[in-house]
Amino acid sequence: MVHPPPIETSAHNVDALRPRSQSVVRAGAICCALQVISMAASAAELIVGPGLRFQQPSEAATIAQSGDTVRIMPGTYYDCAVWRADDLTIEGSGESTRVTDRVCDGKAIFVIVGSNVRILNLTLARARHFEGHGAAIRAEGRDLSLNRLLIENNQDGIFAPGAMGGVLRIEQSIFRNNGAMPGSTPSAAVRVGALQALVIRNTVFEGGRGKGAVLSAAAWTGLEGCNIDAGAEMESATVTVEGALRAISNRIEAGAGPRGYRAAILALPPRIQQRLIVTGNRLEGHGQLLVNWSGQSMELSQNDVEPGSLVATMQGAWWYAARQWLRVAWNQMRVFARQFVQVLRTIRQDVTAA
Repeated sequence: MVHPPPIETSAHNVDALRPRSQSVVRAGAICCALQVISMAASAAELIVGPGLRFQQPSEAATIAQSGDTVRIMPGTYYDCAVWRADDLTIEGSGESTRVTDRVCDGKAIFVIVGSNVRILNLTLARARHFEGHGAAIRAEGRDLSLNRLLIENNQDGIFAPGAMGGVLRIEQSIFRNNGAMPGSTPSAAVRVGALQALVIRNTVFEGGRGKGAVLSAAAWTGLEGCNIDAGAEMESATVTVEGALRAISNRIEAGAGPRGYRAAILALPPRIQQRLIVTGNRLEGHGQLLVNWSGQSMELSQNDVEPGSLVATMQGAWWYAARQWLRVAWNQMRVFARQFVQVLRTIRQDVTAA
């Protein structure tokens, strides 16, 4: 058998290779640095305010480019805006920067189409649409970060359909009296579809209407250090999730809940079975901290509930599963019935033609 010659690894060979490797590394570093410098040089700061070039946020939104920062001065702006650029920072001056009473494209005060957008330090209020789903913010891009916002009296607070996936992060914000009236379209202070993750930290939810404070179909939902009230007009559990959950050190008031089960958190079946981690939370009011209809395993520790209340229960899960099965069966029967009627019409037409 012929063996391949051994590879020589002498110090001379290593030294011969080192200059070329170092040159490649240096060239890569220079290219990265030039790219960063180019992006920084092209980024602009757009200032919005009375008497300035941009008097409304929508005027800045029309020309904002990737990497720009938009600063909105104190004032009340009866306006809405569609933000299409990526990597934007939109910053107000706290609660004194108020954008209110308008929705764009029948959707929201701020419609975020771009990805990697940051919004901080402002108030978005009184979004209304005749179909009942006017939102303060509608997130249509990927990876939106919200910090120190006041979201007040909107039909939907934050709505993220989830078509693009990504992560929605909300920190140090206040949600006050959001949600549509009972009986209208499903609404909440925070309502998200099939995102990769929803993360809410150190945020306060006060009052509200609709289906709950948080409705999350994200693959993973994280709640940490939040204070979440159940509005008197809410129709279901205060928080509803359809995925994995990590709830740590929150105070959550029990909502109306399903089938009479007053519940702070309702877990429904997810797309992928994972875990529900509920640690160090306080249940405010009588009821259940967690109603688990998801079939997922639970990790429960150091939660505080009043006497007569439960940390977790799976009661009613069979009813929910049966109802879902009946709903699917009913929809299939309706499809079959429509197809059968279509076949009968075709047969009648053929007989008439003959």
